[in-house]
Amino acid sequence: METNKIARLILLPLLHVSTLGSPQSLSLDDAVEQYKTHNPEIHHIQKQLLITEQKIAQSNKPYSPSPKPIEINVAPFEDKAVISTGIRADLPTGGQLEAHYRSTLDDHDQYSIKIHQPITQNIAKIERAIQLIDQEIQQLQYRDNYQDKILQFKKRYRQIVLQQRMVEDKKQQLDILTSHSKEQDVRYKYGEISKSELNISQTALEEQRLNTLKDEQLLEMAMITLKVEMFININKIIVLDTDIHFTNNIPTPSETINQAVRLNTQSQIAKLQYQRAKYQKKIFEKKQRPALSLYGSIDQDQKTSAGISLKFNLPTQTDQFERNLQTLQYQQSAMQAYHANNTLRTTIHQTLINLQHQQALISVAADHLKHQQQKYAADSIKFKYHHISAEEFQQSSQKVNSAYQQALGAQISYCNLYEDLQKMTGQFEPLINTQDNTHA
Repeated sequence: METNKIARLILLPLLHVSTLGSPQSLSLDDAVEQYKTHNPEIHHIQKQLLITEQKIAQSNKPYSPSPKPIEINVAPFEDKAVISTGIRADLPTGGQLEAHYRSTLDDHDQYSIKIHQPITQNIAKIERAIQLIDQEIQQLQYRDNYQDKILQFKKRYRQIVLQQRMVEDKKQQLDILTSHSKEQDVRYKYGEISKSELNISQTALEEQRLNTLKDEQLLEMAMITLKVEMFININKIIVLDTDIHFTNNIPTPSETINQAVRLNTQSQIAKLQYQRAKYQKKIFEKKQRPALSLYGSIDQDQKTSAGISLKFNLPTQTDQFERNLQTLQYQQSAMQAYHANNTLRTTIHQTLINLQHQQALISVAADHLKHQQQKYAADSIKFKYHHISAEEFQQSSQKVNSAYQQALGAQISYCNLYEDLQKMTGQFEPLINTQDNTHA
């Protein structure tokens, strides 16, 4: 990992508001942890993920018996009471088993076991597979939403770092212009400069003060929003860190695409939706067959019965419409999966190109900033000794501000792009704590 050398600890808030306690240092990683720990939206997503994971775990145990309610009926005037219950279980063959038990006060117990096994319309396994697909899609959507929120929060943090650094530089330049304006006022009183020259100095000072106040207001509003997201008191002084950490190792397109095809959330969802449509089409085709099934039962007296059931419906126009609809949905899902894969590959190539461009821009912007800082240092000395005007100094200040914004902005854009790439390849925030430990 590399660290931006144009780094400085920055202090918030700047405006005249009451502060609370001692300053709190908050790096980007600390801020993200604070956000994940206290933000109610993140807690809600974590609970949704926990519920979905429990549903998936339950769906992976489809053959566990389900007990029926225990029912007690009492008729005191008839001296009669009946207790009944039972269980139901899905069989691995796609059939169902049901056991019933009934007991009365006269100790007359009754029980029976029934089995029903469909043959031609055996769709239980396919329905369970669809149910599991729906739950997996829901889980992926929650994870994608979670990652989006973390990603956007990190981008907002970095943007505030950039805003704050620009405000700091403008305040330093404002101090210089204020000192210069006072000197010009003294020189005007002693007749060393004209009224026009004094007005130019005062105008430059007023413009700088106005621009600084506007930027301070925007910065404070952004910082309040960030604090609210982390559940930090808005009057708490927060110390942000302007160190920008990033890696210069850009992965190859083939390596990135291979990871994305396996791990990209949207790609996985598209594949699951295609598989779901395929199963739905298969269920419809099975339901068009005559319904052939086997059944059997046995009771407490060992009385048994068994048989074959055959049922079929005559074809209708509705069946033809449903067949066409299922075919269309299957083709659409296949097309969507194909387009999702192509879009993913295209987006990855574009992101890699942008990363390489930003990497080159970081080096160029750093050189440009160094040159502008040297020029600004020289202009500051000239301005102090009145060798250049306030207007010329203001132009020099604007140039160094712009150079700094480009240098820091290039690194921030690179970090944001790199994290976008990590998300596309399933490498961004892969682990989510879904334990039920929500803070009040």
